[in-house]
Amino acid sequence: MAEPPGADVTSQRANRHRRAARAECIRAIVQAAAAPETRDLRPEGAGSIPKILHELLEPAAGRRVEIKDCHDGYAARCRVEQKRALPPVQFVDPVKEFCRRAGIRTKTEGDRFYLVGVQLVASLSERQTNQEGLDR
Repeated sequence: MAEPPGADVTSQRANRHRRAARAECIRAIVQAAAAPETRDLRPEGAGSIPKILHELLEPAAGRRVEIKDCHDGYAARCRVEQKRALPPVQFVDPVKEFCRRAGIRTKTEGDRFYLVGVQLVASLSERQTNQEGLDR
């Protein structure tokens, strides 16, 4: 079967259009992922839970952190930054959202809630103490 005259040009245009549309879609997805979170649900003066947890946690296979320990670290960081820490009852939902966005698994055992596959980052003084122990 012979193609109608100009069919090759038409299919080339269609392919260019599809590639341009696909590229535009990819650009929109990347921009949306890179855009800062526009809504801030914290009460005024409260410390940023995602920012602080990002600084407090590090990946650790086979480890887990109880949410109480996360809140203790968060509250301590808020005191240092002279911010107001959210009470534990208001802390849970933002932590769950942070974990969902960060790809951190969570687990509930009875009345305890854990972040799985992470550990708290050692403080600078703990790191120095640990390093001194290794140097001996």
